[in-house]
Amino acid sequence: RQLAPPSGCRPPQLKMAFAVNQVACRLGVCGRREERLSTEHASLRGAQALHRPARPLSLQRLVACGAQDSRTSAMSQDSKPLAPGPDAEAEAEPEPAWKAIEAARQERLRRIKENSEAAKAYNRRVQSERDARRGQRGGDVELQALEELDAVPYLTDDGLVTPSEQEKRRAKAVVYAVLDESEAVQFVGASRNLRSSLLSHLVRVPQACYWYKVFYLKATPSRALLGEYVQQWVEQSGTTAAGRGNDGAAGQTLWERPLNVLDIMTDEEAQTISAAEAGPKRGRAIKAVCRKYEAEIKRVLEQRQVTESLRFDPKMKERGLLDLKAAAPNTSVPDQGPPKAK
Repeated sequence: RQLAPPSGCRPPQLKMAFAVNQVACRLGVCGRREERLSTEHASLRGAQALHRPARPLSLQRLVACGAQDSRTSAMSQDSKPLAPGPDAEAEAEPEPAWKAIEAARQERLRRIKENSEAAKAYNRRVQSERDARRGQRGGDVELQALEELDAVPYLTDDGLVTPSEQEKRRAKAVVYAVLDESEAVQFVGASRNLRSSLLSHLVRVPQACYWYKVFYLKATPSRALLGEYVQQWVEQSGTTAAGRGNDGAAGQTLWERPLNVLDIMTDEEAQTISAAEAGPKRGRAIKAVCRKYEAEIKRVLEQRQVTESLRFDPKMKERGLLDLKAAAPNTSVPDQGPPKAK
């Protein structure tokens, strides 16, 4: 647009007015700004108004307002935002947090498994070294043949199961064989407490316990070494036959495990237990059957003139099992001290 030069306006002033007009037109100023641009005479009141210090600031504000109006008009023409591209979607959607948590958990489980495997390998190595040392100490003793050992009576003259004096010399372990009345080997085993093992066999299989042979080990042997010794005597005695103590089936279970009354009770006793209500009443019914077989075992032992004080585990009777209760160690303290010397 061309503006008529105001009265009394010099050429430099006119150039400035045209410059302002061109800038406003290029920035797209229209509408409410048009009145301001159409009345330049108000802004150009003489040469002094053009040369004021604040005038450049007004020009900057005009430029800023024009830029804002241009952005507003552009947004009004296209109000819908542009659809983001595939790259923008990938950048806008971060990885879910649960994936990072799951990865951390899997890494933690992997470290725990590695540490556990390392600990198990270390324990196996330590145990093998310990067994090797025990085997070296116990391997110096050669196991005697079963035929070379003398048979020892199962009971003493007093009716007690008391091993010979050699066991009292702190033998670390024993390999023993139990013989019947005709001195035929019925069972071969190893133990670290000979008296306890002999008592258990006497209660479980009283008709086959009359003699025993034993080999004492003064050094602490490994479990593997004891297994080798037992296997040697089993091969020599032939107790792996069916029904013998080392047959690996019901015969061996009878010698090594508590007596299961539920397997040998009569049909009438089984009906009595099944008829009892589940809970305490059925437990009392099972105990009653166990007491019946306990009395039968004690009657057989009395015929053998056994004077041992036998006590069966009451808690195992509730499950239908009969076995001796382990004797508690003597921890009593004498009331009076040793007698004083006069």
